[in-house]
Amino acid sequence: MMSLNSTKSTTRLNSPARVQSRVMGVFCARIIDLCKNNWDFNALWQLKKDAFEGQALFNANDNIELQSIFEILNTCLNSNKLPDANQVKLLLLLSQEMQIHGIATLSEIEPILPPLLAHQVSRRIETPPKLFWHQWAKQTSSQPKHTKKFMGSPTAVSLYPSTTKNFAIQRNTQSKIAKETIMHDANTPHFRIYHLSDYNKLSIEIDLLIENAGMDIELLESLDELIELLQALPADLVLIDASFLEPVETISAAIAQLQKNNTKALPVLQITDENSTQEAILAATASYNVCVNASIGPATIVSEIEKLLRFGKKEQYRVLIVEDDRSQAMFAEGILRNAEIITRVLLNSDTLLQTIEDFLPDLILMDLYMPNASGIELTALIRKSTHFQNTPIVFLSGEIDEDKQVDALEAGGDDFLIKPIRPRRLIAAVQNRIKRHRILNAQSAPKKLLPDYDQLIQRSEILEQIAFDINNKQKALFLIEISSYSLLEGKFGITSLEIILKEFSEFLIQTCAPKPVARFGESSFLLVYEGDSAISTLSAYATKLKVQLMSYQFTALDETVDLKLHIGICLFESAEGEPDLLIDIAMRTAKIARNKSSGIEIFKPKCDSAKERDERLIQLMQNIESNNCLFHTYQPIVAVGGSDEKQYQSLIRLKDLNNEIVTAAEFIPLAEKNKLVVAIDRWSLTKITNVIVDLTKNNEEIKFFISQSKQTLADQTQLNWLINLLKTSNIPPNSLVIEITHDDALHNLQSIKAWCNELTNEKVQFCLSRYNPKRDDQNVIETLPINYLKLDHKLNVELSSQSIREELKALVDNAHKLGIEVIGHSVEDAQTAATLWINGIDFIQGNLIQAASVKMDYGFDQAVL
Repeated sequence: MMSLNSTKSTTRLNSPARVQSRVMGVFCARIIDLCKNNWDFNALWQLKKDAFEGQALFNANDNIELQSIFEILNTCLNSNKLPDANQVKLLLLLSQEMQIHGIATLSEIEPILPPLLAHQVSRRIETPPKLFWHQWAKQTSSQPKHTKKFMGSPTAVSLYPSTTKNFAIQRNTQSKIAKETIMHDANTPHFRIYHLSDYNKLSIEIDLLIENAGMDIELLESLDELIELLQALPADLVLIDASFLEPVETISAAIAQLQKNNTKALPVLQITDENSTQEAILAATASYNVCVNASIGPATIVSEIEKLLRFGKKEQYRVLIVEDDRSQAMFAEGILRNAEIITRVLLNSDTLLQTIEDFLPDLILMDLYMPNASGIELTALIRKSTHFQNTPIVFLSGEIDEDKQVDALEAGGDDFLIKPIRPRRLIAAVQNRIKRHRILNAQSAPKKLLPDYDQLIQRSEILEQIAFDINNKQKALFLIEISSYSLLEGKFGITSLEIILKEFSEFLIQTCAPKPVARFGESSFLLVYEGDSAISTLSAYATKLKVQLMSYQFTALDETVDLKLHIGICLFESAEGEPDLLIDIAMRTAKIARNKSSGIEIFKPKCDSAKERDERLIQLMQNIESNNCLFHTYQPIVAVGGSDEKQYQSLIRLKDLNNEIVTAAEFIPLAEKNKLVVAIDRWSLTKITNVIVDLTKNNEEIKFFISQSKQTLADQTQLNWLINLLKTSNIPPNSLVIEITHDDALHNLQSIKAWCNELTNEKVQFCLSRYNPKRDDQNVIETLPINYLKLDHKLNVELSSQSIREELKALVDNAHKLGIEVIGHSVEDAQTAATLWINGIDFIQGNLIQAASVKMDYGFDQAVL
């Protein structure tokens, strides 16, 4: 190695030397970080050990810098003191020197050592700006190769100047890529990526994007070099160029072997191109996490890298660190996080129980001496808790008094670790304790219904879990729906949208961990919440969850996608022991949430007076045949182009004991909950068929639209009953139109389709009501044999928007191509009617035409809109 004032040699370091330099780079970076922040004895002890082992590892006993660092650390430990200002300054200078120029020999460092030690030299140490060296990077593999910075070091090694033309090309490329960067974030975690590369143009562009995102990237040019480096320093991801596609089995076997002794997962992304063989691509797809084609471009490839870094690793365990000394807490947290353990630090014991409830740790790492309450007192408090009395508690303290250690164990501690502690010892103690605790929990649990919560569970599994815990008063069901699903599908297509949903699912799982999540429909998810069930707490959790999910920017076709969400929440206890009712309430509550500015709605049980009224209504509905409490009103459905065809919407009403009229919206949910709705639907159908028969006798042709509940549509007995009714009543063909709500169709599409197909043979027609194209995520209008489409009345208020009118026009045109006529519902003013008519609507229904009445006297033959 040359002296400080000599020109740096451009000879490429051999592979062992490079590995040594990288290891020492980590060592120096740790010292620099401590010098700039705060020292602690654990770090001091570990650094001294590493410095001692480093001298033997590199056979560098004559290395003055490394020996000087060791002597300073040893002096501090022997005197039981942290480094003073002069020692910190000297450590900083020595570490920066080693980081910039590597390990020096005695002959090279001797000329500068005296002024260094005397603090008489003030040297300039300049760090090039980010991406500076890349502007001279070669684009062809025939030219000399470049290496890259390592371990966060600001050093660049062996970069060769290119031609003026190539320099201009690279500068323009750099500028373009900087503008396209999609990953830069000040809060991005520190990641290390190893890139097995042949330094082609795409490779350089990817490297620029990754570095601009604040991540470390190490460029390697051989498989042996990759394996050697992985053995010395673990990485967060391996990126492999297309030219290295063939040795798939060798690379995957090497990575698998490394992971046997390392809890840290190592995702692999393989790039392919048009020259890649099909066999090699298939092998890579089966062996690696992601396999992408080079044609998708650098920005999309980097997006895939980001997904792997964020979601590709399974963080197995959760540890709560209770420690009032911030530096000590950060030390323990850093060690555990490096072992892929999720951690949370609690510096103040006042909120201990609440933090445990929120975080649900697998283990608590407890300091013995805390302000306000000792670790022993806190342990006793935890052991009194019903839910956390078996959570492992491990003390981590510098207390060497055995009596006090025993006191901690007698209070409920499971283990006592003494500071300073080696990182491997701490990791092993934590992991082994958690592993045994989970095994014991699994063996003692009456029924294990759910797997690990690091992935979506099956819908059947979460329904089974709901049934098992339906009486748990601390649990609630969250129904999370993507409001903008149908719009996104129309814009990006189903394939791209499924990719977004997969990423959304992974982010949702990560955000909600460890709570179980399942996909419930095309655009909805179920989350089982457990904890404080107060309305304010549920609302705060839902708000935080919604903000986190909506703040994450998803991408499709190189375009940013913002998802709009709404959440319906229902406590388990509100379902009164009925799992189906719980889901039904959550779905109805989510519908309400769609129309709220917050996008969140929590189901609130009724007060006593409301319950008494409900009980009276239930009693009436239980005897509908004898008390004549039900009746129909009728509202005309009028053709905008004029027609003498008579058709009415039949609306069911209930008259209570005080002769007050109760709408279907009030009593039908009660009927559904108490399993009375099928009987009400039968009453309604019987009455309407009788009306049709009577009018037919008078030679009147008429058509009635009548709603049916989802319970009726799922009841095979009801289907058989209706078919028999139609045959015995002998009503004219197509005089009965059964309405099915859009939401019911979305959640029970296949069963409703079979139900409709059976009745089509009986000349019954169907209308899909409350239709909102924004939620048609299953192409319902193309799946069901419907004749009419009745729009959701909420669309009326949006007709002032040009984009909404264009969407409406496209919807009507598409419906007409399918042979479906479209009805505008709840039309209250002439302007709305005119707008609907201009956009091709076929029929109008609403108070503008006529309010619902018990009479059927509307003059269809004279109606012209």
